[in-house]
Parts: sequence; structure tokens; C-alpha cells
Amino acid sequence: MVQLAELGQLAKLAQLAELLMAARQVQRRCTSLLVLQSTPFCNIDCRYCYLPHRSDRSRMPIETAVEAVNWLVREGLALDRISIAWHAGEPLVVPVEWYREAFDAIDEAAVGRDVVHSIQTNAMLINDDWCDLFLERNVQIGVSIDGPKELHDANRKTRTGAGTHAQAMRGIAHLRDSGVPFHVIAVVTAATVSGCAVDFAAFMEDLRAEEIGLNFEEQEGVNLSSSLDPLAVAPEMRNFLTDLVDYAARSPSLKMREMRTIAATLRDPEFGRRGRNSENEPFAIVTVDVMGNLYTYSPELAGQRSAHYQNYRLGNVFQDRLAEIVTREPFLTLERDIAAGVAECSVKCPYFRLCQGGAPSNKIAELDTMRGTETTACRHYKQAISDVILLRLEQDLGKCVRT
Repeated sequence: MVQLAELGQLAKLAQLAELLMAARQVQRRCTSLLVLQSTPFCNIDCRYCYLPHRSDRSRMPIETAVEAVNWLVREGLALDRISIAWHAGEPLVVPVEWYREAFDAIDEAAVGRDVVHSIQTNAMLINDDWCDLFLERNVQIGVSIDGPKELHDANRKTRTGAGTHAQAMRGIAHLRDSGVPFHVIAVVTAATVSGCAVDFAAFMEDLRAEEIGLNFEEQEGVNLSSSLDPLAVAPEMRNFLTDLVDYAARSPSLKMREMRTIAATLRDPEFGRRGRNSENEPFAIVTVDVMGNLYTYSPELAGQRSAHYQNYRLGNVFQDRLAEIVTREPFLTLERDIAAGVAECSVKCPYFRLCQGGAPSNKIAELDTMRGTETTACRHYKQAISDVILLRLEQDLGKCVRT
């Protein structure tokens, strides 16, 4: 007769077998984005920054960048087009010539695949040499600027406490004068939404960026709180977003990332059938830090620590194979808990088809677990902005039907 203890042990073994089977399925997937950290150092000190090591001046050896690409190819995760984002820290504190050498070495490692590079920068160090590189290698440039001087300088400061708006605008002028296309990411704070959306939109329109994107201030990493308390700013948030979306809809030149992505989601033939997004799907995004350590899921998890999931480090590009990584900790616990959280979201959240389960980095920061569901970040990133954009789309469709 089977004892209860034996039944419990069998159940544990069955659960482990199920996890291992799911883990092996990971090896059949591909990576849509490789995030490389050329340095953790940042030349400024933003109030809301989530990065824990932004005073570390380490530089990634070019061999490590090459090995990161080799690892994707070797493990069968590389697509025909490899998208690389240089991020986490300020990438431009590493010299132009380092990137020239790195880009050439990566092209060789990519074994005939197309490689597309993007850089997210505060723009303060941009000069003619950088612009030459961006044009020569068709580098996609994202600039972080939060709006007019008062908004920007309230949070994006030098290490001595001075504002950085003037230097960022000089960098943007270099991009425009050189004909380098760029997009803009603005962090939205309580001060942003309590201000004038039309003034904010007009400033962004004058930058002549290809597109603007909104990153709502988050409780994440070492940033332990956000000014966007949903109970305090919810009405202001809806009003701000409504005015901003209305302005963008009328403007011939101001394009919003959020309007584009929601429209693309609705047009996707797989709409409603996707179960996960790139931040909660294992190895859809791979992040490699300055030492060659490997991470997946939300890139913001790289370098962070957690009592539940150790430090999120899965291995190293020089040492570890995917087949080993997916059968050991911390991957097994991360994948189990993230999958459980996504499953809960799919049942409880009416916005699930738009977001496919949210971001693990927000869940661990706000809820202290990956198994959670709704976060404050969800309410801003998906719910508030989606409601406003969908209402605008309905109004526009109604006008089309009447005419």
C-alpha cells in the first residue's frame, strides 16, 4: 500500500518532470533582442534610476560582446536578424572607437546574419564623431529626455546636482544637424501629469524625433518608490493622456510609440492567442552584463538581487550551455513563478490580450513575488494609456462610419 509520504514524493517528482519538460521547450525558441551592457557606469544621477551599479566604471571587453553573439548562435537562439541594444549605464561613456571595433567583431561572429544596433543615451556626449558612427552603421538612436527644462532638470541631474537639459539639447542638435534619425523616451512623473499636456506635446513635437515613447516612473530595482501614486494622480493621468493623445492624433509630425504598438497589436493575426510577452517569455530577451553574465526576462532584473530568486544570474556566456541553464536554479523557480503569474493575469485581467501578463521586474518590485498579477506599472503602462487610445480609435471609427 502506497503511504502518504510516498504520494507526496511522487507528486514532487511529477512536478519536477513537468518543469524540466517545459524548460527543454525553451531551447526551441529564439531571441528577439540581445541587450549588451558596454558599461554599468552612468555620467548622470537620475532621481528615479533603477540601476544599482551606475558608479562602476567597468568596461565590457570586446571579446565578451562577441561571445554573447556566439552564445546565441551556438545555442540556436539567434534569428536571421540579430537586434542588439546597448543599454544599462550610459553607453556613450565608452569611446567611439571601441564601438567601431566591437561592431566589426560582432559582424564576423554573426555568421552571415544581419545585425542591427541600437543605443539608448542621455545625448549629453553626442558630437560629430558619434554622429558619423551612427550614420555609417545605421545605429538606431533613442534619446532620454523628459520634456521642457523644468520637468527634465527636476530628475535628470549631474552627479553634482546640476540639471542636464541644456547638454541633452545640444546632443539632439548634433543629431538633427547631422541627419541622424532618433526617437525619444520620456519618463512620466507626477509633475508631468499635473502639468500642461499641450506644452509637453509641443516641446516633443519641436524635437523632430521620429517617435516619442512614455516610460512611467516605476518602483523598480533600487528605486523603491514612485511619484505616480495611482490614488493621487488617476484623474490627472487620464486627463494628461487624453490631451496628449488628442494632440498627437492631430499632429502631422508627433508620433507616439503607444499609439503605434496598440494599433499593431490589434492588427496582429495572433491577437488574443498570444500567451506571453517578450519580458515574461524565457530567452525572448537575453541580457549580458559587463562580465558576460546571462539574464533573461525583463532586462531590468540584471544586476538586481532578491531574497526569492538569488541575483537572477543564470550563467555566463563563456561557461554555460542553455541545456544546463534551463534545468537548474534560479531558472526553474523563476520560470515556474512567472508562468503562474501570467496564468493568473490571463484569468483575472481584462487587459491581458494587450499585455500578455506584464513585466516580472515590476511584479517583484511592487508585490515581492513573480506570481503576482496587477501592479501600479500595469495601471499606467497598459490600462490608462490603452483606455485613452482605444477610446480615441472608437471615436475615429465612429466618425468614419457616419461619413
